[in-house]
Amino acid sequence: MKALVISLCSELLSEMEFVTPLVRIARHSGYLVQLGRVGEVTHARGFDAVLLSGTALQDFGYLDQMGTLSWLRDFPGKVLGVCAGMQVLALLHGAELFDCEEIGMTEIHSESASPLPERFEVYALHRKAVRGGKLEVLGSSARCAQVVKVPGMEHFGMLFHPEVRNPELVSALLGRLK
Repeated sequence: MKALVISLCSELLSEMEFVTPLVRIARHSGYLVQLGRVGEVTHARGFDAVLLSGTALQDFGYLDQMGTLSWLRDFPGKVLGVCAGMQVLALLHGAELFDCEEIGMTEIHSESASPLPERFEVYALHRKAVRGGKLEVLGSSARCAQVVKVPGMEHFGMLFHPEVRNPELVSALLGRLK
Protein backbone atom coordinates (compact mmCIF):
# COMPACT_ATOMS: atom_id res chain seq x y z
CA MET A 1 0.00 0.00 0.00
CA LYS A 2 1.26 3.47 -0.89
CA ALA A 3 0.38 6.73 0.83
CA LEU A 4 1.05 10.29 -0.28
CA VAL A 5 1.44 12.74 2.60
CA ILE A 6 0.91 16.31 1.40
CA SER A 7 2.36 19.10 3.51
CA LEU A 8 0.11 22.15 3.65
CA CYS A 9 2.75 24.07 5.64
CA SER A 10 4.06 27.36 4.26
CA GLU A 11 7.23 27.04 6.34
CA LEU A 12 9.42 23.94 6.05
CA LEU A 13 10.26 24.12 9.76
CA SER A 14 6.57 23.52 10.57
CA GLU A 15 6.77 20.13 8.86
CA MET A 16 8.67 18.72 11.85
CA GLU A 17 5.56 19.29 13.96
CA PHE A 18 2.72 18.67 11.52
CA VAL A 19 4.01 16.39 8.75
CA THR A 20 6.74 14.16 10.16
CA PRO A 21 4.40 12.53 12.72
CA LEU A 22 1.89 11.64 9.96
CA VAL A 23 4.67 10.11 7.87
CA ARG A 24 5.82 8.08 10.88
CA ILE A 25 2.29 6.86 11.70
CA ALA A 26 1.60 5.89 8.07
CA ARG A 27 4.87 3.95 7.87
CA HIS A 28 4.13 2.23 11.17
CA SER A 29 0.74 1.28 9.70
CA GLY A 30 2.48 -0.54 6.84
CA TYR A 31 2.34 2.07 4.10
CA LEU A 32 5.15 3.05 1.76
CA VAL A 33 5.12 6.83 2.09
CA GLN A 34 6.02 9.64 -0.27
CA LEU A 35 6.01 13.30 0.80
CA GLY A 36 4.62 16.06 -1.40
CA ARG A 37 3.92 19.75 -0.85
CA VAL A 38 0.84 21.80 -1.62
CA GLY A 39 1.23 23.58 -4.93
CA GLU A 40 3.62 20.90 -6.24
CA VAL A 41 1.36 17.82 -6.24
CA THR A 42 -1.11 17.66 -9.13
CA HIS A 43 -2.40 14.08 -8.75
CA ALA A 44 -2.04 10.94 -6.67
CA ARG A 45 -2.09 8.27 -9.36
CA GLY A 46 -0.56 5.07 -8.04
CA PHE A 47 -1.37 5.88 -4.40
CA ASP A 48 -3.90 4.13 -2.22
CA ALA A 49 -4.22 6.92 0.33
CA VAL A 50 -3.58 10.65 0.66
CA LEU A 51 -2.96 12.37 3.99
CA LEU A 52 -3.21 16.17 4.20
CA SER A 53 -1.26 17.73 7.06
CA GLY A 54 -2.17 20.44 9.50
CA THR A 55 -0.31 23.74 9.72
CA ALA A 56 0.81 26.29 12.28
CA LEU A 57 -1.96 28.31 13.93
CA GLN A 58 -1.44 31.43 11.78
CA ASP A 59 -0.60 29.59 8.53
CA PHE A 60 -3.45 29.93 6.03
CA GLY A 61 -1.31 29.86 2.87
CA TYR A 62 -2.91 26.57 1.82
CA LEU A 63 -6.15 28.46 1.16
CA ASP A 64 -4.42 30.22 -1.74
CA GLN A 65 -3.52 26.79 -3.18
CA MET A 66 -7.03 25.28 -3.26
CA GLY A 67 -7.01 25.15 -7.06
CA THR A 68 -3.98 22.86 -7.00
CA LEU A 69 -5.87 20.40 -4.79
CA SER A 70 -9.18 20.22 -6.70
CA TRP A 71 -8.24 16.75 -8.02
CA LEU A 72 -8.78 15.42 -4.48
CA ARG A 73 -12.53 15.90 -4.87
CA ASP A 74 -12.63 12.92 -7.24
CA PHE A 75 -9.70 10.91 -5.88
CA PRO A 76 -10.96 7.30 -5.78
CA GLY A 77 -8.67 6.26 -2.95
CA LYS A 78 -8.64 7.04 0.71
CA VAL A 79 -8.09 10.55 2.13
CA LEU A 80 -7.41 11.76 5.66
CA GLY A 81 -7.21 15.50 6.22
CA VAL A 82 -5.87 16.72 9.57
CA CYS A 83 -6.81 20.23 10.77
CA ALA A 84 -5.99 22.42 7.73
CA GLY A 85 -6.27 19.19 5.74
CA MET A 86 -9.82 18.70 6.98
CA GLN A 87 -10.57 22.30 6.05
CA VAL A 88 -9.30 21.67 2.50
CA LEU A 89 -11.32 18.47 2.20
CA ALA A 90 -14.45 20.21 3.48
CA LEU A 91 -14.04 23.22 1.18
CA LEU A 92 -13.65 20.88 -1.80
CA HIS A 93 -17.00 19.34 -0.88
CA GLY A 94 -18.96 22.56 -0.51
CA ALA A 95 -18.42 23.49 3.14
CA GLU A 96 -17.44 26.91 4.41
CA LEU A 97 -14.97 28.03 7.06
CA PHE A 98 -15.93 30.06 10.11
CA ASP A 99 -13.98 31.49 13.04
CA CYS A 100 -13.74 28.96 15.86
CA GLU A 101 -10.57 29.00 17.92
CA GLU A 102 -9.78 25.97 20.05
CA ILE A 103 -6.36 25.46 21.61
CA GLY A 104 -5.53 22.63 23.97
CA MET A 105 -7.29 19.51 25.14
CA THR A 106 -10.96 19.22 24.26
CA GLU A 107 -13.55 16.47 24.52
CA ILE A 108 -15.10 14.94 21.42
CA HIS A 109 -18.56 13.37 21.43
CA SER A 110 -19.12 10.97 18.56
CA GLU A 111 -22.35 10.32 16.72
CA SER A 112 -24.10 7.03 17.46
CA ALA A 113 -23.32 5.51 14.04
CA SER A 114 -19.67 6.57 14.22
CA PRO A 115 -16.90 3.96 14.59
CA LEU A 116 -15.20 6.34 17.07
CA PRO A 117 -15.33 5.98 20.85
CA GLU A 118 -18.42 7.65 22.36
CA ARG A 119 -16.24 10.29 24.07
CA PHE A 120 -12.53 10.95 23.90
CA GLU A 121 -10.01 13.72 24.56
CA VAL A 122 -8.00 15.29 21.75
CA TYR A 123 -5.52 18.10 21.22
CA ALA A 124 -7.05 20.99 19.24
CA LEU A 125 -5.05 23.79 17.61
CA HIS A 126 -7.14 25.73 15.11
CA ARG A 127 -8.70 29.11 14.42
CA LYS A 128 -11.19 28.01 11.76
CA ALA A 129 -13.79 25.25 11.64
CA VAL A 130 -16.11 23.95 8.91
CA ARG A 131 -19.86 23.79 8.42
CA GLY A 132 -22.24 22.79 5.69
CA GLY A 133 -21.34 21.08 2.47
CA LYS A 134 -21.62 17.41 1.63
CA LEU A 135 -20.18 16.12 4.89
CA GLU A 136 -21.32 13.61 7.48
CA VAL A 137 -20.30 14.71 10.99
CA LEU A 138 -18.93 11.76 12.97
CA GLY A 139 -17.77 13.67 16.05
CA SER A 140 -17.92 17.16 17.54
CA SER A 141 -16.56 19.27 20.36
CA ALA A 142 -18.87 21.66 22.19
CA ARG A 143 -18.03 24.30 19.56
CA CYS A 144 -17.71 22.60 16.16
CA ALA A 145 -17.46 19.47 14.02
CA GLN A 146 -14.18 17.68 14.70
CA VAL A 147 -14.47 14.50 12.60
CA VAL A 148 -16.19 14.37 9.21
CA LYS A 149 -16.64 11.94 6.34
CA VAL A 150 -17.58 12.57 2.73
CA PRO A 151 -20.60 10.29 2.12
CA GLY A 152 -19.99 7.54 -0.40
CA MET A 153 -16.21 8.01 -0.25
CA GLU A 154 -13.42 6.97 2.09
CA HIS A 155 -12.52 10.64 2.65
CA PHE A 156 -12.22 11.64 6.32
CA GLY A 157 -11.26 14.81 8.14
CA MET A 158 -10.10 15.41 11.71
CA LEU A 159 -9.98 19.04 12.81
CA PHE A 160 -8.01 18.17 15.93
CA HIS A 161 -4.42 16.89 15.77
CA PRO A 162 -4.53 13.10 16.25
CA GLU A 163 -0.79 12.88 15.65
CA VAL A 164 -0.23 14.65 19.01
CA ARG A 165 -2.29 12.61 21.50
CA ASN A 166 -4.30 10.08 19.47
CA PRO A 167 -2.01 8.44 16.88
CA GLU A 168 -3.99 5.22 17.31
CA LEU A 169 -6.93 6.95 15.58
CA VAL A 170 -4.79 7.57 12.48
CA SER A 171 -3.47 3.99 12.60
CA ALA A 172 -6.98 2.60 13.01
CA LEU A 173 -8.26 4.71 10.14
CA LEU A 174 -5.36 3.69 7.91
CA GLY A 175 -5.98 0.07 8.88
CA ARG A 176 -9.62 0.51 7.96
CA LEU A 177 -8.57 2.06 4.68
CA LYS A 178 -6.35 -0.83 3.59
